[in-house]
Amino acid sequence: MSDLFPIIEVPEDATQETESLGTKFKFWFRQGQLDCLYKQASPVLGL
Repeated sequence: MSDLFPIIEVPEDATQETESLGTKFKFWFRQGQLDCLYKQASPVLGL
């Protein structure tokens, strides 16, 4: 799976803005020139 979707390490201080919509913990961060949304997987469901 890592061949299709590269794994990007997100530093703990990368948060630019939190996202409150939905139930999962998520935040926006900048990767190069792109704005990206980090969404934490659910430990039980893996989603």
